[in-house]
Amino acid sequence: MTALADKRVGLVGTVATAVQCVPYLGESAQQLFVFQRTPSTVAERDNRPTDPEWARSLTPGWQSRRMRNFITLMTGGTQDEDLVDDGWTHAVKKLGIPPIAGPTEKQPADLAMAAEIADFQLMEQIRGRVSAIVEDPGTAERLKPYYRYMCKRPGLHDSYLQTFNRSNVTLVDTHGMGVERVTKTGVVVDGHEYELDCLIFATGFDISHTHGRLAAA
Repeated sequence: MTALADKRVGLVGTVATAVQCVPYLGESAQQLFVFQRTPSTVAERDNRPTDPEWARSLTPGWQSRRMRNFITLMTGGTQDEDLVDDGWTHAVKKLGIPPIAGPTEKQPADLAMAAEIADFQLMEQIRGRVSAIVEDPGTAERLKPYYRYMCKRPGLHDSYLQTFNRSNVTLVDTHGMGVERVTKTGVVVDGHEYELDCLIFATGFDISHTHGRLAAA
């Protein structure tokens, strides 16, 4: 994206698409403005090269076993081993999702309270990660998700938060209101116009309605 080297770029949205785009835009653009309505939950992805020895140890049917293992864990089941071992399965373990079948002596109110505490603890870990990575305290506070874990699709990335430490990257927090309007020359937030050469919409997509399913197909 060398053509962006002299461009002021704006990006609207902080959902999964934006989480993936921001690091590359921050590296390439002269100036990047990220317009945020709601901060995303961004935990560590821990992406790393595949171990060749592990790859050689796989036996036929490993993909199917991993898929069944993942679905079982994500729906509250139990497995002797976490074959996927990623951010999603880690979160489920911390949230303590109750088994999908089997008796329990705990009362519904106790289960609900335990779930609330587990969710808060997980979100505190994620907010703590923001503080540990983002150098500017004000920017860090604006990037911290303030809701329950599954309120917004969780993200996993190893360089999204780090991008906000770049001098050419600015987080524009709209405090839940979204951008005020788009003009011929930029984007207006709270009465201030940010002049841009390029505007990217990374606001996600709708799969909940017929037109959304068709668009995503």
